[in-house]
Amino acid sequence: MVLGQAKYTQANGMMKRELFQAYRCVEGGGRFTVNIKTVLECLGIFGFASLQSTSVSMSYNLDTGVFRIALEEQGILTTCEIVSYADTEDAMELTALATAFAETDEVFKAILRSEHLREVIAELGEIPGAGQATVSVSPESPPLQFSTQGTFGYCDLELHKNNSTFLHVECEAEQRWQYNLTALLKSMRALQHAKDTFVRVNAEGILCVQHQIPMSNGDNLFIDFLMCAEEGDEFDNDDSTQQATRQGNESDVEEEVQFKAAAPQNFDDDSEDDGFVM
Repeated sequence: MVLGQAKYTQANGMMKRELFQAYRCVEGGGRFTVNIKTVLECLGIFGFASLQSTSVSMSYNLDTGVFRIALEEQGILTTCEIVSYADTEDAMELTALATAFAETDEVFKAILRSEHLREVIAELGEIPGAGQATVSVSPESPPLQFSTQGTFGYCDLELHKNNSTFLHVECEAEQRWQYNLTALLKSMRALQHAKDTFVRVNAEGILCVQHQIPMSNGDNLFIDFLMCAEEGDEFDNDDSTQQATRQGNESDVEEEVQFKAAAPQNFDDDSEDDGFVM
């Protein structure tokens, strides 16, 4: 779990014990906090391109508070020891954003094919000078829309309601929110590896993006990203923008959703379910 410096973004990765060759944990588990930049520097000591051929073992000593990473590549062994943080305010607030998201009703939720969303997000990142992205949702088609404006132009991208793009979509009313574009793009980095992506927004504008990444052994890895909106509003019923968003393909989503449901607040839960956290 990673908390952004401004405390309005949070990323969370979940790995099942089956993904490890060996796994042992004390009864009841635990939690500790380390500097993510230091961890990444240790993991990339042989170069990130060599990670596929590098063996990694990790351990945490409860008595010394030291997180130990051992990497081995072609007989070369490197050990890194990182001292964990004390129970600071930042450490205590790691779950605050997830709690805030779960405590407010969701007004939009959709499961999309990651490949279609990846094409849209790639276009947003190509606008020079753009600093914010507007996310618009609607009960009609298109149910999800991304837009941004830069120095020399703007980009407006619509995802229409059809079986090739959406596996599931629910929306209560037309609304839109503005997010920091850089943070939004970072939340979508896993799209190049993901099969499906679960997008949700609650009434306070907190955006939750959850990527389902298939592993070679048949299991799934889940990566979550939470971020707060910089501003948001509801559409005016008489606004011409509302009418424009209702143009397009009105076909219903017929494909049955096979994902299992779980408690919405368990972003850091080591769940046995293979599906999205609904």
